[in-house]
Amino acid sequence: MSAFIFRTDASSAIGTGHVMRCLALAQEMRIAGHDVHFVMAPGSPLVDRLKSEGIKIHTMDAKPGSAQDTQKTVQHAKACGADWVIVDGYQFDTRYQDALKENSQRVLFIDDYGNSTHYNVDIVLNQNIYATEDMYPRHELNTTLLLGTKYVLLRQEFLSCPTGRMISKIASNILVTLGGSDPKNVTGKVVEALRTLKDVQVKIVVGGANPNLENLQESCKESFMEIIVDTHDMKKIMEWADIAVSGGGSTCYELAYIGLPALSIILADNQKPVVQELEKAGVVKNGGWHADVTSEKITKSIQELIANHKKREVMSKNGTELIDGKGAMRVLEKLLQC
Repeated sequence: MSAFIFRTDASSAIGTGHVMRCLALAQEMRIAGHDVHFVMAPGSPLVDRLKSEGIKIHTMDAKPGSAQDTQKTVQHAKACGADWVIVDGYQFDTRYQDALKENSQRVLFIDDYGNSTHYNVDIVLNQNIYATEDMYPRHELNTTLLLGTKYVLLRQEFLSCPTGRMISKIASNILVTLGGSDPKNVTGKVVEALRTLKDVQVKIVVGGANPNLENLQESCKESFMEIIVDTHDMKKIMEWADIAVSGGGSTCYELAYIGLPALSIILADNQKPVVQELEKAGVVKNGGWHADVTSEKITKSIQELIANHKKREVMSKNGTELIDGKGAMRVLEKLLQC
C-alpha cells in the first residue's frame, strides 16, 4: 500500500473548499487501504472531521507557501514515507513546487486558475468545467494534465446517492449553502429574500467557521428557518431539497451529481467561470456577483425556478449527465500508475 500526504488549509478567510475536495480524494485512498496524512496550519477547521475519517493530522506553524512551509512539508512527507505530496491552495506557487521537486517528492497539484509561472509537478488536476490544455502552456514535459469534470472529486456521502431523482411539480423545500465561512455574509441576504416567500421550508447549512453564525441563528429563528452547522450528511439535505441556493464553488458539482437545480451566486473571482459555464451547460441559474445581488433579485430568481417545473427537470438531467461520480477513483488510479 502507498502513503499520501496532503498540504492544504482552511480558514474563515479562504473557506473550506480546498480541504473538502482533498477529503474526497483522501476517502478514496482510505477505502483502498492507503495511509493518508494532512499537513495544516494550526487552528484549521475540519480537523475533527478529518480525524474521524482515519486521517492523520500534522500541524505546521509556518507561513503558508513559504520556504519554511516547504521544508516542514518535506520533513513530514519523508517521516511518513509518503509516495506522493498532494498540494491544494493558491499560496503554493512555482517556487514551492520547485522546492518539493528538489527534495525528490512526487507532486499532484490541485489547481483552478492555471496561473503558476511554470508547473514543475508530476500531475496537475483541474476538475473544473472550464479547464482546458490552453490554460497550461508552461509545464514539464512529463507533467500529466487531468482536466475537466471527468475528475470532479466527490466525497463518499454523495456517491451512495441513487442516480436520478424525481423533480416535484411544486418546489417547496429550499436549501441554502454558501460555503464553509461566507465572510461577506451573503447567507444573510438570502435569508432576507426567503422571508418573503410563502409555503416554503428552508434549511440553511453553514460551517462552524462562519463569522456571522450567531446573527444567522437569530435571523433563522425569527423566520422559522432551520439552520444546520457543520453537517456530516449533506447528501440527505440535498435529497430533501427541491431547489438550492449555493455558492459557485465545488458545491455546484455536488448539486449537479445529485440532480438538484440551483441558483448559484458567485462569491469569489475563481467562481465566475464555474457558474458561467455551468449555466451554459443548463445545470444552474447564474445568480450573479454577490455584491450586486439584492434580496429582491434572489426572491425573483427563486420564484421563477419554483414556477418552472420543466426547467428544473432539464437542469437536473443535465447535472447528472455532466458528473458521473468517478473522479476521485480516476485520480487515484493515475497516482498509482505513475
